[in-house]
Amino acid sequence: MKTNADLISDWITEQQNLGKTDEQLDNKAFYDGSDIYTIKKSRKKGVFDLRCTIGGAVSLETLRSL
Repeated sequence: MKTNADLISDWITEQQNLGKTDEQLDNKAFYDGSDIYTIKKSRKKGVFDLRCTIGGAVSLETLRSL
């Protein structure tokens, strides 16, 4: 089974193959449950840092029901 980092890496590669620039991919966010993963472009072209906030997400559905 692929890790979340592997899935995100595959997605980045796919987007780059489709012609997306680093700037277009910068700050994209992904979530798995309440964990948030954000990719940040680095100084090197085509290289991204992956940041994870564990348990940091709040469901918008929960907020809507308040």
